[in-house]
Order: sequence, then structure tokens, then C-alpha cells
Amino acid sequence: MGTQVKKIILSSLINLVFGVLIGGCVVIPGMSAGTVMILCGIYGALIGHVNGFYKSKKQFISAIIFLVPLGIGGVIGIFALSRLLEFLIARFSLPTFSLFAGLVLGSVPLIIKITYYKKKIAQEDAPTPPQQKIKWWHVIPSIIACAVVIVFAVLTVPESGVKALTFGTAMMLILSGAIAAAAMIFPGISGAFMLILTGYYNTILNAVNTFNIAMLALVILGAVIGFLLTAKLVGIILKRFKLITHMAVVGFLVGSVVGMFVYPGTYASATGAWGIVAAVLLFIVGFACTLLLSFFQKNKDSL
Repeated sequence: MGTQVKKIILSSLINLVFGVLIGGCVVIPGMSAGTVMILCGIYGALIGHVNGFYKSKKQFISAIIFLVPLGIGGVIGIFALSRLLEFLIARFSLPTFSLFAGLVLGSVPLIIKITYYKKKIAQEDAPTPPQQKIKWWHVIPSIIACAVVIVFAVLTVPESGVKALTFGTAMMLILSGAIAAAAMIFPGISGAFMLILTGYYNTILNAVNTFNIAMLALVILGAVIGFLLTAKLVGIILKRFKLITHMAVVGFLVGSVVGMFVYPGTYASATGAWGIVAAVLLFIVGFACTLLLSFFQKNKDSL
């Protein structure tokens, strides 16, 4: 077996594992799949492959080798975690959402590090460039993004569930899939949390667990549309408005944490004394885990 083939197999296995992690995060409210991609160091590569796969035969083959294992892993992650997540949210909602909140908040330092430090992996032996100066107006995108997420969380109405598949619900499932995919590829925004805001989170989670092919097909159709359109848009935004985008991501992350504690479903179960203690401990554990991961993530220019 040639060296090149071994390298492709190894990278495919690694991307399969990354896909499982990303797929698991897709169904967790508050967790941003885009942020997990940054932690894995594959965000920039994914955007590049999605935006450039049609330019040449070589780029198409390279994109297939990169994206297919990620996609397979993502599907595995979604189906593996969805039933467990449905159980945890039903029985232990407060501790579960607290763990998610800690995981989200712990990724904020990583975004700030990527924003203000420009050292790349290819230049590890070179002197670290000076830190970009933080100015007061840098926090404005963060404040706006945070406020938008919190407002949506406050205005969220309890989900009634889809009783029958009509034209209207079909269009909403396609739209929900597109919104979730767009949020998934945009760092800092949780696709699952956006589904909660649209009122279709439990419906789609139940469709995954019961393998409702009709509903899943509509969601997947919307997700493909949202993914392809957003990848191009994100590439343009990150190129032209990088600093503003990074700071908005910080706002989305903080807003998602606040939004989870504003969301009424967080307090549906396990709100007694032991539940509160478990919630505090799990929040700390989640925060520490993501913070440690951000320290180990090499500072590639992946966002």
C-alpha cells in the first residue's frame, strides 16, 4: 500500500471521528458545530472544499475525500446522540442544559485568541506577531449578536409538535433544515438552538428517533440548500469583515448561554436541590473541558 493511500485512509478516519463529534453537536442546543470545527482545526478546510469543489477535477476529488467521511461521521453522531439527548432533556433538563452552557461558554477564549493573535502553524518558529489592539467599538458586534439571540429566546413559544405533514409544515421543515445548516456552518451559532426558536426542535429530534423518512427528507433538502448557500456567504464575510465577524461570534456564544437559561424548557425537570447542585457542577465541567480543548487546539488560521 502506497504512502499516499495510507495518508488518505488515516485522514479519512480522523475526519470520520471529527464528523461524529460535529454530528453530536448538531443536536445539542447551544453547541455550535462551527465552533467544534474550529476546535478540530478543520473549519477553514471545510469552507474551502465546499466553495471550490466545482473548479477542477482535482479539487472535486479532494473535496469528496475530505467531505464524505465527515458526512458519514455526522450522520452517525446525530443518530447516536439523538435518543440519549431526548431522554436527558425529558428527565434532567436543568443539569443537561447547564452542561451545554458550560461547553459553549468555554469556547469564547478560543475565538478571542484566533481574533487577536495572528501566528500560524507554518510560522511556529517565527516570533509571535504583536497582539492586535483591542478597541472599544469591537464589543458592539458582540452586544448586538448577544441581544438578538436573547430576544429570540425570550419570544420563543412552547413547541406544540407537528400532528400531520401538510404543505405548510413541509415548507417549515425545509426552512428549519436550511436554518439549522446555516447555523451549523457559522461559528458561534447553534443549529439546534435555532430549531428551538423556530419551534421545530422536538419535532425533528423525534423524526430522527422514529426514522420518519418523509420529514427527514424535507429537513435534509433544506439543510443541503442552507449549507451550500451559507458556505459561500461565510467565506465572503470572513474575508471582508473578519474582526467584526469574530466579535459577533463571541456575542452569539454568550447569547446562546443566556438564551438557554431564559428558555422555559431548561426548567422542565430536575430543578430540586440536587438538580441545582448537579447543574452547577456540570456547568463547571463543561466550561473546563472546552477551555482545555481550546488550549490544545493549534492556532491555525481556521476561522
